[in-house]
Amino acid sequence: MMRVPPANPVGVFYRRAIAIAVLVLACVGFSAGCESRTQPSSAGGDGAVERTAERGPVRMSVRADRSEVSVGDAIEMLVEVVAEPGVDVEMPVLEDTLSPFEVRDRRTPPDIPDGDKRRWTHQYTLCTFDSGDLEIPPLTVRFTDRRVRSDDEESQGEPVSSDLVSEPVRIHVDSALAAEFDPAAYRDIKDAVDVPVDRQFPYTWAIVIGAALIILIILTLILLRRRKTAEAAPVALPAHVWALGQLDGLADERLLQRGSIQEFYFRLSSIVRQYIERRFALMAPERTTDEFLREAGRSQALRGEHKNMLAGFLRAADMVKFALHMPPVEEGDSAMVAARSFIEQTAMPEERLPSNGEASRTDQVGGAA
Repeated sequence: MMRVPPANPVGVFYRRAIAIAVLVLACVGFSAGCESRTQPSSAGGDGAVERTAERGPVRMSVRADRSEVSVGDAIEMLVEVVAEPGVDVEMPVLEDTLSPFEVRDRRTPPDIPDGDKRRWTHQYTLCTFDSGDLEIPPLTVRFTDRRVRSDDEESQGEPVSSDLVSEPVRIHVDSALAAEFDPAAYRDIKDAVDVPVDRQFPYTWAIVIGAALIILIILTLILLRRRKTAEAAPVALPAHVWALGQLDGLADERLLQRGSIQEFYFRLSSIVRQYIERRFALMAPERTTDEFLREAGRSQALRGEHKNMLAGFLRAADMVKFALHMPPVEEGDSAMVAARSFIEQTAMPEERLPSNGEASRTDQVGGAA
Protein backbone atom coordinates (compact mmCIF):
# COMPACT_ATOMS: atom_id res chain seq x y z
CA MET A 1 0.00 0.00 0.00
CA MET A 2 1.39 3.37 -1.00
CA ARG A 3 2.06 5.74 1.89
CA VAL A 4 1.19 9.39 1.54
CA PRO A 5 4.03 11.62 2.85
CA PRO A 6 3.05 14.12 5.58
CA ALA A 7 2.32 17.66 4.50
CA ASN A 8 5.16 20.13 4.82
CA PRO A 9 4.01 22.85 7.27
CA VAL A 10 6.19 25.47 5.59
CA GLY A 11 4.74 24.62 2.17
CA VAL A 12 1.21 24.77 3.55
CA PHE A 13 1.98 28.13 5.12
CA TYR A 14 3.30 29.64 1.90
CA ARG A 15 0.39 28.27 -0.13
CA ARG A 16 -2.02 29.94 2.26
CA ALA A 17 0.01 33.15 2.17
CA ILE A 18 -0.08 33.19 -1.65
CA ALA A 19 -3.84 32.58 -1.59
CA ILE A 20 -4.31 35.50 0.80
CA ALA A 21 -2.12 37.71 -1.39
CA VAL A 22 -4.14 36.80 -4.50
CA LEU A 23 -7.35 37.59 -2.64
CA VAL A 24 -5.96 40.97 -1.61
CA LEU A 25 -4.93 41.67 -5.21
CA ALA A 26 -8.40 40.83 -6.46
CA CYS A 27 -10.10 42.98 -3.82
CA VAL A 28 -7.84 45.98 -4.39
CA GLY A 29 -8.10 45.66 -8.18
CA PHE A 30 -11.86 45.44 -8.01
CA SER A 31 -12.11 48.39 -5.66
CA ALA A 32 -10.01 50.50 -8.08
CA GLY A 33 -12.87 50.50 -10.63
CA CYS A 34 -15.81 50.65 -8.24
CA GLU A 35 -17.21 53.38 -6.08
CA SER A 36 -16.86 52.80 -2.35
CA ARG A 37 -20.18 52.57 -0.56
CA THR A 38 -20.88 52.39 3.17
CA GLN A 39 -24.09 51.17 4.73
CA PRO A 40 -25.17 52.50 8.15
CA SER A 41 -24.91 50.07 11.03
CA SER A 42 -28.19 48.60 12.24
CA ALA A 43 -26.91 47.91 15.74
CA GLY A 44 -28.64 50.19 18.15
CA GLY A 45 -28.50 51.07 21.78
CA ASP A 46 -30.54 53.45 23.90
CA GLY A 47 -28.33 53.61 26.97
CA ALA A 48 -28.00 51.39 30.01
CA VAL A 49 -30.86 50.49 32.33
CA GLU A 50 -30.43 49.61 36.00
CA ARG A 51 -32.66 48.38 38.84
CA THR A 52 -31.63 48.58 42.48
CA ALA A 53 -33.09 46.79 45.49
CA GLU A 54 -32.07 47.05 49.14
CA ARG A 55 -33.09 45.15 52.27
CA GLY A 56 -31.44 45.53 55.64
CA PRO A 57 -27.64 45.21 55.30
CA VAL A 58 -27.70 44.07 51.64
CA ARG A 59 -28.03 46.12 48.44
CA MET A 60 -28.34 44.59 44.95
CA SER A 61 -28.25 46.24 41.53
CA VAL A 62 -29.01 44.62 38.16
CA ARG A 63 -27.73 46.56 35.15
CA ALA A 64 -28.10 45.94 31.39
CA ASP A 65 -25.75 47.84 29.11
CA ARG A 66 -28.54 48.59 26.60
CA SER A 67 -32.30 49.02 26.84
CA GLU A 68 -32.94 48.66 23.09
CA VAL A 69 -31.34 45.98 20.91
CA SER A 70 -32.04 44.01 17.74
CA VAL A 71 -32.80 40.31 17.60
CA GLY A 72 -29.60 38.30 18.15
CA ASP A 73 -27.62 41.20 19.68
CA ALA A 74 -25.63 40.52 22.86
CA ILE A 75 -26.66 42.19 26.12
CA GLU A 76 -24.14 42.55 28.94
CA MET A 77 -25.83 42.17 32.33
CA LEU A 78 -24.06 43.07 35.59
CA VAL A 79 -25.32 41.78 38.96
CA GLU A 80 -23.66 43.52 41.91
CA VAL A 81 -24.35 42.85 45.60
CA VAL A 82 -22.84 44.80 48.52
CA ALA A 83 -23.28 43.55 52.11
CA GLU A 84 -22.28 44.68 55.58
CA PRO A 85 -19.63 42.71 57.56
CA GLY A 86 -21.06 39.63 59.26
CA VAL A 87 -23.58 38.95 56.48
CA ASP A 88 -23.25 35.81 54.33
CA VAL A 89 -24.55 36.18 50.75
CA GLU A 90 -25.59 33.43 48.33
CA MET A 91 -25.60 34.81 44.78
CA PRO A 92 -28.22 33.63 42.27
CA VAL A 93 -27.08 30.71 40.11
CA LEU A 94 -28.28 31.23 36.53
CA GLU A 95 -28.95 28.29 34.27
CA ASP A 96 -28.35 28.35 30.51
CA THR A 97 -31.78 29.90 29.99
CA LEU A 98 -33.04 33.06 31.70
CA SER A 99 -36.38 33.14 29.89
CA PRO A 100 -36.84 34.79 27.42
CA PHE A 101 -33.05 35.24 27.21
CA GLU A 102 -30.23 32.73 26.77
CA VAL A 103 -27.09 32.94 28.92
CA ARG A 104 -24.22 32.81 26.42
CA ASP A 105 -21.34 33.60 28.78
CA ARG A 106 -20.78 34.13 32.50
CA ARG A 107 -18.02 35.53 34.68
CA THR A 108 -18.53 34.90 38.41
CA PRO A 109 -15.34 35.82 40.31
CA PRO A 110 -15.15 35.52 44.13
CA ASP A 111 -16.29 38.37 46.36
CA ILE A 112 -13.81 41.13 47.27
CA PRO A 113 -13.54 43.76 50.02
CA ASP A 114 -15.27 47.12 49.38
CA GLY A 115 -14.19 49.44 52.18
CA ASP A 116 -15.65 47.99 55.37
CA LYS A 117 -18.12 45.89 53.33
CA ARG A 118 -17.91 43.03 50.80
CA ARG A 119 -18.92 43.15 47.15
CA TRP A 120 -19.99 40.36 44.78
CA THR A 121 -19.92 41.16 41.04
CA HIS A 122 -21.20 38.66 38.47
CA GLN A 123 -21.34 39.39 34.72
CA TYR A 124 -23.47 37.62 32.11
CA THR A 125 -23.86 37.87 28.34
CA LEU A 126 -27.50 37.44 27.29
CA CYS A 127 -29.06 36.94 23.85
CA THR A 128 -32.60 36.43 22.55
CA PHE A 129 -34.31 35.74 19.26
CA ASP A 130 -37.72 36.96 20.46
CA SER A 131 -38.86 40.48 19.72
CA GLY A 132 -40.98 43.09 21.46
CA ASP A 133 -40.90 44.45 25.02
CA LEU A 134 -39.16 41.70 27.01
CA GLU A 135 -38.08 41.51 30.63
CA ILE A 136 -35.05 40.11 32.40
CA PRO A 137 -36.88 38.33 35.24
CA PRO A 138 -36.28 39.20 38.89
CA LEU A 139 -33.18 37.71 40.53
CA THR A 140 -33.14 36.49 44.14
CA VAL A 141 -30.23 36.81 46.56
CA ARG A 142 -30.32 34.74 49.74
CA PHE A 143 -28.47 36.24 52.72
CA THR A 144 -27.90 35.33 56.37
CA ASP A 145 -27.27 38.07 58.93
CA ARG A 146 -25.01 36.48 61.56
CA ARG A 147 -25.06 39.70 63.59
CA VAL A 148 -28.76 39.27 64.48
CA ARG A 149 -30.23 36.27 66.29
CA SER A 150 -33.85 35.16 65.93
CA ASP A 151 -36.14 35.50 68.95
CA ASP A 152 -38.15 32.47 67.85
CA GLU A 153 -37.85 29.70 70.44
CA GLU A 154 -37.95 26.97 67.77
CA SER A 155 -34.99 28.48 65.90
CA GLN A 156 -32.93 28.53 69.14
CA GLY A 157 -31.35 31.89 68.36
CA GLU A 158 -30.08 31.05 64.87
CA PRO A 159 -28.87 33.88 62.56
CA VAL A 160 -31.63 35.60 60.61
CA SER A 161 -31.95 34.60 56.93
CA SER A 162 -33.89 36.48 54.29
CA ASP A 163 -34.27 37.02 50.53
CA LEU A 164 -33.66 40.13 48.44
CA VAL A 165 -35.49 40.17 45.09
CA SER A 166 -34.64 42.59 42.26
CA GLU A 167 -37.11 44.28 39.97
CA PRO A 168 -37.39 43.04 36.36
CA VAL A 169 -35.32 44.89 33.74
CA ARG A 170 -37.27 45.82 30.62
CA ILE A 171 -35.51 45.44 27.25
CA HIS A 172 -37.01 46.38 23.89
CA VAL A 173 -35.95 43.98 21.12
CA ASP A 174 -36.46 45.04 17.50
CA SER A 175 -37.32 42.34 14.98
CA ALA A 176 -35.12 41.94 11.90
CA LEU A 177 -38.33 41.65 9.83
CA ALA A 178 -40.04 44.71 11.25
CA ALA A 179 -39.64 46.85 8.11
CA GLU A 180 -42.56 46.73 5.67
CA PHE A 181 -42.13 46.06 1.96
CA ASP A 182 -42.07 49.27 -0.10
CA PRO A 183 -42.52 48.68 -3.88
CA ALA A 184 -41.45 52.26 -4.59
CA ALA A 185 -37.99 51.48 -3.19
CA TYR A 186 -37.28 49.18 -6.18
CA ARG A 187 -36.88 50.74 -9.60
CA ASP A 188 -36.61 49.36 -13.12
CA ILE A 189 -33.28 48.40 -14.71
CA LYS A 190 -31.45 51.33 -16.29
CA ASP A 191 -29.62 51.38 -19.62
CA ALA A 192 -26.00 50.26 -19.87
CA VAL A 193 -23.36 52.85 -19.02
CA ASP A 194 -19.72 53.11 -19.98
CA VAL A 195 -17.23 52.22 -17.24
CA PRO A 196 -14.32 54.67 -17.19
CA VAL A 197 -10.89 53.06 -17.52
CA ASP A 198 -8.20 54.05 -15.06
CA ARG A 199 -5.37 55.59 -17.08
CA GLN A 200 -2.94 55.03 -14.20
CA PHE A 201 -3.31 51.25 -14.46
CA PRO A 202 0.46 50.41 -14.05
CA TYR A 203 0.73 52.50 -10.89
CA THR A 204 -2.29 50.77 -9.35
CA TRP A 205 -0.82 47.32 -9.94
CA ALA A 206 2.52 48.44 -8.54
CA ILE A 207 0.78 49.43 -5.32
CA VAL A 208 -1.11 46.12 -5.22
CA ILE A 209 2.04 44.03 -5.72
CA GLY A 210 3.86 46.02 -3.06
CA ALA A 211 1.03 45.42 -0.59
CA ALA A 212 1.11 41.69 -1.36
CA LEU A 213 4.86 41.53 -0.72
CA ILE A 214 4.43 43.31 2.62
CA ILE A 215 1.77 40.78 3.64
CA LEU A 216 4.08 37.88 2.73
CA ILE A 217 6.92 39.37 4.78
CA ILE A 218 4.65 39.92 7.80
CA LEU A 219 3.30 36.34 7.64
CA THR A 220 6.86 34.97 7.37
CA LEU A 221 7.94 36.91 10.45
CA ILE A 222 4.91 35.65 12.39
CA LEU A 223 5.74 32.04 11.47
CA LEU A 224 9.37 32.41 12.57
CA ARG A 225 8.32 34.00 15.85
CA ARG A 226 5.86 31.18 16.58
CA ARG A 227 8.58 28.60 15.95
CA LYS A 228 10.95 30.32 18.38
CA THR A 229 8.19 30.56 21.01
CA ALA A 230 7.33 26.87 20.60
CA GLU A 231 10.99 25.85 20.95
CA ALA A 232 11.46 28.00 24.08
CA ALA A 233 8.22 26.89 25.77
CA PRO A 234 8.97 25.12 29.08
CA VAL A 235 7.70 21.63 29.78
CA ALA A 236 4.64 21.79 32.04
CA LEU A 237 4.96 20.07 35.40
CA PRO A 238 2.33 17.51 36.44
CA ALA A 239 -0.42 19.09 38.55
CA HIS A 240 0.54 17.35 41.80
CA VAL A 241 4.26 18.18 41.41
CA TRP A 242 3.43 21.85 40.90
CA ALA A 243 1.00 21.94 43.84
CA LEU A 244 3.31 20.17 46.30
CA GLY A 245 6.15 22.50 45.32
CA GLN A 246 3.88 25.48 46.01
CA LEU A 247 2.99 24.03 49.44
CA ASP A 248 6.68 23.58 50.26
CA GLY A 249 7.36 27.21 49.34
CA LEU A 250 4.41 28.37 51.46
CA ALA A 251 5.64 26.36 54.44
CA ASP A 252 9.14 27.86 54.11
CA GLU A 253 7.69 31.40 54.42
CA ARG A 254 6.43 30.58 57.97
CA LEU A 255 3.43 32.90 57.68
CA LEU A 256 1.64 31.26 60.60
CA GLN A 257 4.58 31.79 62.94
CA ARG A 258 4.78 35.44 61.85
CA GLY A 259 1.08 36.04 62.57
CA SER A 260 -0.07 36.37 58.91
CA ILE A 261 -3.00 34.00 59.39
CA GLN A 262 -5.29 35.41 56.68
CA GLU A 263 -2.54 35.57 54.07
CA PHE A 264 -1.61 31.95 54.83
CA TYR A 265 -5.18 30.71 54.28
CA PHE A 266 -5.61 32.83 51.15
CA ARG A 267 -2.46 31.30 49.66
CA LEU A 268 -3.28 27.77 50.78
CA SER A 269 -6.83 27.91 49.37
CA SER A 270 -5.55 29.35 46.08
CA ILE A 271 -3.00 26.52 45.66
CA VAL A 272 -5.66 23.84 46.22
CA ARG A 273 -8.11 25.52 43.82
CA GLN A 274 -5.48 25.85 41.07
CA TYR A 275 -4.45 22.22 41.57
CA ILE A 276 -8.08 21.13 41.12
CA GLU A 277 -8.33 23.13 37.88
CA ARG A 278 -5.08 21.63 36.52
CA ARG A 279 -5.88 18.08 37.66
CA PHE A 280 -9.63 17.73 37.03
CA ALA A 281 -10.37 20.63 34.61
CA LEU A 282 -12.89 22.10 37.09
CA MET A 283 -12.91 25.91 37.06
CA ALA A 284 -12.25 26.23 40.79
CA PRO A 285 -10.30 29.55 40.96
CA GLU A 286 -13.07 31.57 39.27
CA ARG A 287 -15.99 30.39 41.41
CA THR A 288 -17.21 30.82 44.91
CA THR A 289 -16.91 27.91 47.30
CA ASP A 290 -20.63 27.05 47.08
CA GLU A 291 -20.62 27.17 43.27
CA PHE A 292 -17.55 24.98 43.04
CA LEU A 293 -18.80 22.43 45.56
CA ARG A 294 -22.06 22.09 43.62
CA GLU A 295 -20.13 21.36 40.44
CA ALA A 296 -17.75 18.99 42.23
CA GLY A 297 -20.75 17.14 43.64
CA ARG A 298 -21.97 16.44 40.10
CA SER A 299 -18.51 15.44 38.84
CA GLN A 300 -17.40 11.82 38.68
CA ALA A 301 -13.70 12.77 38.86
CA LEU A 302 -13.62 12.99 42.68
CA ARG A 303 -14.58 10.19 45.04
CA GLY A 304 -16.98 10.76 47.93
CA GLU A 305 -14.32 10.96 50.64
CA HIS A 306 -12.31 13.43 48.60
CA LYS A 307 -15.40 15.62 48.06
CA ASN A 308 -16.05 15.67 51.82
CA MET A 309 -12.39 16.42 52.58
CA LEU A 310 -12.37 19.25 50.04
CA ALA A 311 -15.65 20.75 51.32
CA GLY A 312 -14.43 20.86 54.91
CA PHE A 313 -11.10 22.35 53.91
CA LEU A 314 -12.55 25.11 51.69
CA ARG A 315 -15.25 26.12 54.18
CA ALA A 316 -12.68 26.30 56.98
CA ALA A 317 -10.50 28.51 54.77
CA ASP A 318 -13.49 30.76 53.97
CA MET A 319 -14.13 31.27 57.70
CA VAL A 320 -10.63 32.73 58.02
CA LYS A 321 -10.64 34.69 54.74
CA PHE A 322 -14.08 36.27 54.95
CA ALA A 323 -15.42 35.85 58.49
CA LEU A 324 -12.16 37.05 60.13
CA HIS A 325 -11.88 33.83 62.15
CA MET A 326 -8.39 33.62 63.72
CA PRO A 327 -7.55 29.95 64.40
CA PRO A 328 -4.45 28.88 66.33
CA VAL A 329 -1.18 27.99 64.59
CA GLU A 330 -1.79 24.28 65.21
CA GLU A 331 -5.03 24.45 63.20
CA GLY A 332 -3.16 26.10 60.32
CA ASP A 333 -0.58 23.28 60.39
CA SER A 334 -3.43 20.77 60.25
CA ALA A 335 -4.90 22.60 57.23
CA MET A 336 -1.50 22.33 55.48
CA VAL A 337 -1.36 18.60 56.21
CA ALA A 338 -4.94 18.16 54.93
CA ALA A 339 -4.15 20.00 51.68
CA ARG A 340 -1.02 17.94 51.11
CA SER A 341 -2.89 14.70 51.82
CA PHE A 342 -5.70 15.65 49.42
CA ILE A 343 -3.20 16.38 46.60
CA GLU A 344 -1.22 13.18 47.17
CA GLN A 345 -4.36 11.03 47.25
CA THR A 346 -5.88 12.55 44.08
CA ALA A 347 -2.72 12.58 41.92
CA MET A 348 -2.79 10.64 38.66
CA PRO A 349 -2.52 6.89 39.41
CA GLU A 350 0.77 6.51 37.53
CA GLU A 351 2.17 9.61 39.27
CA ARG A 352 0.82 9.12 42.79
CA LEU A 353 3.37 9.80 45.54
CA PRO A 354 3.87 8.25 49.00
CA SER A 355 2.17 10.30 51.72
CA ASN A 356 5.17 12.26 52.98
CA GLY A 357 6.47 15.76 52.49
CA GLU A 358 9.91 14.74 51.21
CA ALA A 359 8.47 13.09 48.07
CA SER A 360 7.01 16.38 46.90
CA ARG A 361 10.36 18.17 47.24
CA THR A 362 12.13 15.39 45.30
CA ASP A 363 9.63 15.49 42.44
CA GLN A 364 9.80 19.27 42.35
CA VAL A 365 13.57 19.23 41.96
CA GLY A 366 13.41 16.50 39.32
CA GLY A 367 10.67 18.34 37.34
CA ALA A 368 12.56 21.61 37.46
CA ALA A 369 15.71 19.91 36.23
